[in-house]
This record gives sequence, C-alpha cells and structure tokens, in this order.
Amino acid sequence: MTIKLKEKNQLFQEQNIKSILYLLLFFIFISSQSLAGVSNQDIDGDGIVDSLDNCIKAVNINQRDTDRDGYGNQCDADLDNNLIVDVVDFVLLINRFNSNDPDADLNRDGIVNIADISLLLNQFNQPPGPSSLNYRLSDNGLPNLLEGTNPTFKTLAGYVNSDLHSYISNDSHTKDGSGSVELVTHHWGNALTSTDFQVEKGKKYLLSGYMKMSQVPYGQHIVFGISPRSIAGWNEVYWNASKKDEWEEFLLPFIPLESGAVRWRVFTTTRSFSTDTRVANVIYGTDVYKPSPVSDNGSNLDRSSRVFLDDLKVVEIKEEITPREFIDTEKLAFNSDYIRVDKLGNYSVNKEGIWLPIIPKIISRGSVNPINYFRGQLKAYREYGFNSVMGMYDKNQVSEAYAAGFEYIVGMGANSNTLPDGVQGEYSSIATGEKARFIEIQGYIREQGKPYSMLFHYLDNENAKIQEYGFKNAWVNFIDENDQDINGNRGRPIFYLNGQFGISRLYSNQYMDITGSYVGLGGVGFPAEGAAPKQTIGIMDVTQNHKAPATVIQLQTYLGDKFIPSLWFGIIQGGKVISVWKDGVGDGSSVHNPKSFQQQPWAPVIHQIFNQLDLIAPLIRQPHWTSWKAHVEGSEFINIGTRDHNGDSYLIISNHSNNNETITISFDGITPSNVTDYFGNNGDIPVLNGQVEVTVGHNNNGYLVLKLLQ
Repeated sequence: MTIKLKEKNQLFQEQNIKSILYLLLFFIFISSQSLAGVSNQDIDGDGIVDSLDNCIKAVNINQRDTDRDGYGNQCDADLDNNLIVDVVDFVLLINRFNSNDPDADLNRDGIVNIADISLLLNQFNQPPGPSSLNYRLSDNGLPNLLEGTNPTFKTLAGYVNSDLHSYISNDSHTKDGSGSVELVTHHWGNALTSTDFQVEKGKKYLLSGYMKMSQVPYGQHIVFGISPRSIAGWNEVYWNASKKDEWEEFLLPFIPLESGAVRWRVFTTTRSFSTDTRVANVIYGTDVYKPSPVSDNGSNLDRSSRVFLDDLKVVEIKEEITPREFIDTEKLAFNSDYIRVDKLGNYSVNKEGIWLPIIPKIISRGSVNPINYFRGQLKAYREYGFNSVMGMYDKNQVSEAYAAGFEYIVGMGANSNTLPDGVQGEYSSIATGEKARFIEIQGYIREQGKPYSMLFHYLDNENAKIQEYGFKNAWVNFIDENDQDINGNRGRPIFYLNGQFGISRLYSNQYMDITGSYVGLGGVGFPAEGAAPKQTIGIMDVTQNHKAPATVIQLQTYLGDKFIPSLWFGIIQGGKVISVWKDGVGDGSSVHNPKSFQQQPWAPVIHQIFNQLDLIAPLIRQPHWTSWKAHVEGSEFINIGTRDHNGDSYLIISNHSNNNETITISFDGITPSNVTDYFGNNGDIPVLNGQVEVTVGHNNNGYLVLKLLQ
C-alpha cells in the first residue's frame, strides 16, 4: 500500500509539473529577436568566432548539434525542424520529459528536465539560433566586385544627373546611414548603371542589395540585369517588395558565358517587358498608382510611388544558395481536409482517411480532339509514369482522366498574361463560362469520392504584371467561395507559376499558397547555353519575406537533351512537384508549337527517372540544406545539393554539359570514409585525402545520387 501511494504521489507530482508548465506557456511573452548580420567576432565569448559558431549568442564550446541542422542544441528548441519554436515543440519536449532524448536534451546534461524547458521558453516564438548559418548575402563579408560604387553611389556611370536622386547619412531613405539612391529611370536606354567589373566564364556570381518601395502591392517593378548579354547571358530579373516602406533584400544570380567586363543596370517599370518605353501611355486602372517617372529626365515625378536602393554588392559564390544561409525566409504550410503542403513544399493527400505522401508528376495535356487521340495520349502519359494531368477543362475531360487511371488532376486554371496591359480584368467579366465549368468540376470530383484528386488551382503569372490585382482578387475570392473543405477552409492550394522569381514574394502573403518557376533555362523561354543554369526556385526559397513554399519544378518539353539534368537541378533546389509544359501536336518549329512528348529525347528514360524519384522519395522530402557543405572543382556545368536522412548524408548532382564531366568534390563539416553510387552505376567510390573524384554522365544520364558513408 505504501509503495502504491508513493507511486501515485510521484505520478501526481509529474502530472502537476506538466500542468504548470503548460500554463506557463500561456503567460510568458518572449520578444522576438532577429539577426541583421554576423561578423568574425565572438559575441558569446565561447572561443568560436560568430562566422563559425552554431550558437552565436549561447556559450557552447562543444558545438553539439544532434539533429545536424546547423543550429547547436543550446539554441535549437525547434524539435520539429519547421524553423520556429512553437507550441508543437513545447509538447514534443514535454512528452520526452525525464528521457535522455538527444535532440530534446538542449543543455547536454544527459536528461530532459526543467533546465531544457527553460531554454525552450526563452526561445519561444523565435527561429532557432542565431548561428553562422544566418548570414545574409549582403552582409557576409565576401569581396565586393563593385568596390568603390557602394554605398554612396558616387562612382556610378551611365546616367544623367536629373535621373539620380542620392540620399546620404542622415536621410530617412538610407538603410543604415551610408547612402542610398532613388530610381527615376524606366527603360534600359536610360537605366542606372554601374562601372565595369570583371567576371570569369563558368564562375557563379550574385548581385544582391536592398530595395524599399513606397507603394505595395501597387506601384512598380524594378528590373535588374547584367550586360552585355554576350558575356553575362540572359539574366534580366524583375523584383518587387512585399512590405511598404521597409528595406528588403533582392538577389540576382548569374553565370557568365564568357570572361570579360560587365556592369549591372537597373530601372523601374509598371510592366514586365524590358523593351517597353511607353510607361507614360499606360491606361491607369482604379487600383494602380501612377508610376514614377513619366518622363526620361525624372520631371513630373509622382512621389506617391517611389523606389530606393542601397548596399548593392556583387560577390562570387561557390555553391548553391540555401535557406539556412538567410533569415526572414519562414514559409507557411497549407492545410485542408483534402491536401497538405508542408513548409518544405512536400505534398500529402487524404485518400479515404489515410494521408499519403506523394511526388506529383504532372504533364500539361495536348489536344483533346479527336476524342480517340486524347484518350490515346492520356494512356501514354500513364505508361510513361506521369501521375497527374493538367488542363482539365470540364467534367468530361476529368472523367476521361479517371478512366485512364489518373489519381490526380489539375484544372484549366487562369492566365493573367492574356489581360490587356494596364486594364483591370475581372474574373466575372472574363470567364463566366469558365466559372460554371469550375463549379461543375468541383461537384463531379466530390460525386466520385475523390476530393483529394485535384492537386491545386493554377494561375499562369509568367509575365508578372502588377496591374492585375482586380483580376487576382476576384479569382481568389471566387475559389474561396466555391472550393471549400468540410470545415469551410480553402480546399486546394493556389499555385502561381511565377516566371519572374523576384516578383513572387509580392503575391505570397495573400494570393498564392505555393509557387514555382522555370528550371533549366537561361531566361524565360531560353534554354541555358554554355554553363549550368542559374537558380530560380532556389532563389524564391531564400527570398526575404517570401511565405509560399517554392516547390514546383516547371520544365519545358523543348529543353531536349537538358530536360533530365534540369529536372534533377530542380530537386537540388528543393522542388517537390514536377510539372511539364506541354504535350503538343506541332512540328517543334517554336516553343508554342511543340511536338508530342513521345518525340522528345528525354521520353525514353522518363519512366525510369520517375521510378528513381519514388525510390528516394523520403530523401527528397528532407530539407534541401545541411550543416555540412560540398564543393565542386573541375566543371562549370555542375550543380550539387546536399541532404541528410536517417543519420546518413547524400549528394545530388546534375550536369548540363554536352559531355561527361569528371569532377573533384571536397567537404566541410563531414568526413566520409567511402562513397556509394545510390543507383549503382559507379559502385563504391574511394575517398582520397578527404576528396572524391567522380564522373557524371550527360544528357539523359546527366545526374548522380551519392550516399556518403562515415
């Protein structure tokens, strides 16, 4: 009896402690802190400089990091690795109370106890860290190729004085008191232009800096580019802000086709086409602010729409940019009763009460006429391994897709690119018939018991026109009224294809749930030539204040021999959804007249590739960043990504060369003893002096997945 009473008292005490701790959670407010940048000092005095310290503000000489995410246990109460310490982490830690769980033992005393709870509460409602991984590119100390042009802009060339409004030291429009510039030019011929700087063929560079806009979302885009195109390649990128009157970072990666002298150029526009010189003639809608300027020399400047730049920088980078090098990149998950997309962009569908993880493999359909041709192509899509078809225009087409064995579909969606420039389109005035078909399809898939089968609602936002908020608002409102789950929430996520990845954050807080962009192209509609393609969805992923997961790998059928390497490059950048545009019936004479997909050079191997993706699906679903790094020498055509899964480490490699490439890989933060080709083509690969030499195939064989043994 005495023993049982003691046991009951002990149980009561433990439950009482848990109850008190839960109550504490509701009464404790911890103010959020952010890290603007770190340097080679040692803030916490633990003997490890901040640029190498995995807990910059907490003493942790041992650098213990049991989940290997780049954040030391001492400052990493983010137990579910969703980049925020929240109630879920609190519950996870409580459930591990009095255990020796290594991840929850934050202070390394061998047991999860009150001390660990205290550490979690001190980090509550904050991201893990800060650690050395919280560098922003603009502040990371890499040599600036624009040295002398920043931060005062005094040595800029190629502009006339009336087109430049400079702000210095004490002005409110400077980011940090060092000087800024206001943009008042609106086309390439009169763009703000830097002095020349030297670049080398095949190396990777990044133009970064900060922008501030007085009108968001209405106002202007800014257009960045590197010229001449003969050296820098096609690289014009449009950027916008997500918040009014706040400094936000922008990024422009580029890989020169040749060595030589280049310069950056920037101007403002209300359109997406850099050839436009008719800004003053735009027909302004009711929800569009008059742009500045309306003349080339900056006269008649409308101060209601202003754009400022500061801290421009061009640096050489060694590897792909990943989210853990940045701050303010927290993503929002999508959850409904039918579809879940987590913060990494991973898809799960609710099929008859069971949540199934999937990798969507989507092809945009070709012609639906005659019906026998359409049925034949649907059958071919399935035989080649696609599990979803896009462009279902009515319930009859959905029925045909179901009959062909498709589990998943995507409707016809909407296309904002067809609206006239400057004219406000309303969904009701554009698509009365389409609205009826939309409602019909929603009803049909419910009747069939397959509410999970529609993966997303699609908007083609390739040209990123800022004038169309009337259209976008009406379209989103229509979806929310007509596609609700059983709890009245949005039933399927809204996907924007953002061809201009710098514009994406403008929409990500309100209009879209997931996004993606073209992968494997040198520019919109232009296959990369002469070097590996630049990051696109990878840049979206690290863009400050970009909330929607950048998960859709948009591939074009006409990528030809570079289709397969581009697909793997999308995986490297963190893509989880494969979308192919599009099947065709043309002769391939242009990008808008494609051949059937069966005639493409990648078609014979795509089923094998899809099988391999399914084989490594658990690996693909992991974060596309690690606490360790891999560096490549020997080829400018190689892209490389790192992954961790179940205690093992992996490399994913793509090759955009027309030839096999032999490369040497070195490592930081990991020491592999042996390397294995995951798909078995190269067998075991020896590690010599901490380095690995491996040959990567090309075209349809232009990829490798390597497992690192320690």
